[in-house]
Amino acid sequence: TPSPTGKPQSIKKVLPSIEHFVEQERGLKFKHPVKAKVLGDKAFLKQLHKGDKPPSHKAIEATLGTLSSMGLVGPHTDIAKAFKDAYDSGTLGFYDFKTKRLYVRGTAATPGVRAVLSHELTHALTDQWFGLNRPKLEHRNDESQSAFTGLVEGDAERTRLAYESQVLTPTERTEAEKEEQ
Repeated sequence: TPSPTGKPQSIKKVLPSIEHFVEQERGLKFKHPVKAKVLGDKAFLKQLHKGDKPPSHKAIEATLGTLSSMGLVGPHTDIAKAFKDAYDSGTLGFYDFKTKRLYVRGTAATPGVRAVLSHELTHALTDQWFGLNRPKLEHRNDESQSAFTGLVEGDAERTRLAYESQVLTPTERTEAEKEEQ
């Protein structure tokens, strides 16, 4: 929602309306407010990678083998760097279920940021009601973790798509898509 000056409003100002949309879309109320931390690029990337472990050589080789066999990347691509670069540049916000906080890159509530906030606030709402921290799934010898992740991400994406189609104008949807690339 642009301000009267035509510039995007602040993130703190638009959060309540996006929270309300998420509640309506999901049919649940937030049990308590979601703490949001707005960060500059450097601080955001530091928070994004906090606790990251570098992928194993075996995992990198397997991923590179799969992607290069499908012709998606060359066989000598630095896949770890490519993924990190894409992740770093394409992430506008995230919900951390361990800290129960929403982290947002920058201060302007651009269309892309607002769409991402609807996705991430859906994670926060789901976490408040059902819990997202499921460490036992990581150690199972089946695809439970992948199934759970698919369910959680699919739910948040459905809400984001609803937000984009119901709240954003066609021009804002185009802007959001550009930002998320």
